[in-house]
Amino acid sequence: MGVITKVALGKFIRIARGDISNYADVITQAASTAINETAEEGICFGDPEEAPPGDVFINKAFFAEKKVEDVYDETTEEYTVVSGDNLSVIAGEYEGVSYQDIMEENGLTSTEIDVGDKLHITSRTKVGETTRFEQITAGNIGEEVYIVVEHFGTLSSLRATLKEKEPLLTDGGALAVMQDDSEVTAIELCEPEEEELKGIYYYAKIKLRPEEDETLETWREKLQDKELVGYSDTENQRTVSPEAFGAMTPIGMEPIYDTVKSLLSIEVEARAEEGDVVYCGRDRSNVFLNEDGEWFEVGGATCYCKLQGLLNTSCGGKGSSITDELYEQESERLGVESAIMHAIAKQESKRNSFWEEEQATILFERHKMWKYLKEDLGKTDEELKKLKDQYPNIVNNNSGGYGSYADQYEKLRIAKGIDYTSALKSCSWGKFQVMGFNYDVAFETPEKMEKAVNTCEVQQFKFFIGYLENTNGLIQAMKDKDWEKIAEKYNGSSWQTFNPEYADNLKDYYDEFKED
Repeated sequence: MGVITKVALGKFIRIARGDISNYADVITQAASTAINETAEEGICFGDPEEAPPGDVFINKAFFAEKKVEDVYDETTEEYTVVSGDNLSVIAGEYEGVSYQDIMEENGLTSTEIDVGDKLHITSRTKVGETTRFEQITAGNIGEEVYIVVEHFGTLSSLRATLKEKEPLLTDGGALAVMQDDSEVTAIELCEPEEEELKGIYYYAKIKLRPEEDETLETWREKLQDKELVGYSDTENQRTVSPEAFGAMTPIGMEPIYDTVKSLLSIEVEARAEEGDVVYCGRDRSNVFLNEDGEWFEVGGATCYCKLQGLLNTSCGGKGSSITDELYEQESERLGVESAIMHAIAKQESKRNSFWEEEQATILFERHKMWKYLKEDLGKTDEELKKLKDQYPNIVNNNSGGYGSYADQYEKLRIAKGIDYTSALKSCSWGKFQVMGFNYDVAFETPEKMEKAVNTCEVQQFKFFIGYLENTNGLIQAMKDKDWEKIAEKYNGSSWQTFNPEYADNLKDYYDEFKED
């Protein structure tokens, strides 16, 4: 560790790199002193015998998402309930207030209120926006990301280049990306327009792709190659690294594959005055994210179907549609008519397989959310009742409250805020509306299931086939064309209560597809 000394500069503080984690208090002072452009003294980190390399210190460089968030002014007042009021009517009188907000602020466990009750209501008025950057560690080819550099001192210019750990998409030089509709290898970063970011960051928005579509497809193909990342030891419920076995293949373990990744670092060049490179960064190096655990991973937007051997050609993460050939292939393998599969799909999702781009059609089941919060997380009845009072259509011991298709993703969003995994397990997904709690018939985790079926219709089909194969008696019922038994196996023993026309619909749809 270096020592701290003062040096005369006549301008901004000069910082040479020792180990800044040991000088947190001094850096705070330095940052505030640096605001004064006429400062006569500066602080030097490192050995005073060694000349500091410049007037600029680059603290870090990273990839990021840009987050723009609303800023609100809050006002709280007391409201007296009058005749004809209910919480929804009252909430409508205040900006940014819902009836749930009033319940939570006043500790109400039900929506019942009486004339004369006093309620505290906090309204929120939007007064502006604030911007921040959130560091990310991975991205896909074709995506837009930000390159962000955090600095102390005044810059006249700053540029960055992206370098691969091992040449995959390049010949060892800088990676070409798109910036302002032009392909560049030297990325020019600009001072922010946002006041809250000035003096802290320089940044640039780029797209992780070359200009030529042909080169882009070559990149995607390279990033769809499989590599062995481990072995699944189901007996001991663990994952084992391939290095543990060397060149040997372990007996009784399933290999786990993933697509290859390009690992990127960021090389920074900063200038205090035109033509004069005065960079001083971590360990007197201008390269960031080049240590184990720091590299930025670039993938090809995983094609699950190619990775699993379902298709020979990669979709580049854009998803693939179920073909008639795929229906016929699985129909022959299972010994059931493809027209029955089509009939189930039409009954389950009369609309499209996707609600919007990268959003599979879903139906949220609030009673399942109750079930998994209780069984998986150990929520008590008292805790569940409180959630039910606050979110009756999200957590409930009774089924129902479905609402429209347009309501489903807002329900899922709220449910994820309570518990992400339970929320995924409480939805039926995609063209065949398989419940999320069945995820393990085709996927390792609910989260992997969500990503796959939101991307690709073939993955929805894989989920459906897995459900058929793992539901006792369902395939036989399909072979027998026992429509009521299919309805029971697919929708449970109470299907006649909730959807008495299900079995008849299946037969009608089967006849329709059979004729085609």
